[in-house]
Amino acid sequence: MHRFHDEEKRPWDVRLTIADIKRVKAALALDLMEPATDLEGKPIPPEKLRQVPNLAMVLQTDLLKFYDVLWVLLQPEAKKADIDEESFGRALAGESLINAHLAFLDEWQDFFDQLRRPAFGKLIAGNRRVVEKVYALAATKIEAFDLEAELAKAERQMEELMLETGPPSTDSPGS
Repeated sequence: MHRFHDEEKRPWDVRLTIADIKRVKAALALDLMEPATDLEGKPIPPEKLRQVPNLAMVLQTDLLKFYDVLWVLLQPEAKKADIDEESFGRALAGESLINAHLAFLDEWQDFFDQLRRPAFGKLIAGNRRVVEKVYALAATKIEAFDLEAELAKAERQMEELMLETGPPSTDSPGS
């Protein structure tokens, strides 16, 4: 079990059981027991796991789809606390959403490790490392992007184009 707190400082426990996985599958047609499948539930051959979006990768990169899974998992707990989906969603933003996501991924990986299906736990962990590296690389590229320099370059190119073509003609053809 892994815990996170929402923006209202309420604790939530993410725990995966077979009953939870069945509930997610029934509600969303996503089978958490099979993270190496595509979104239609078709198995992906191991050699294509890095080429075809698998469920483990999708739930690590698509926060809206992850949120749907999280809501299904925590709905019984939320119902006991008289919290509807809208209220639950409004209390997940920024850091609390990231903490919920990490709690889910940790729990999902632990679930497979305890089930003695370590290959799926490794898939989740491996995808997680890939996603973290991609986001770090993207952040580096964004930070290195010099907007002012790019605007100046575009302006120079526009000026050169205008010099090559000359001023726009105001002559209209004779009638």
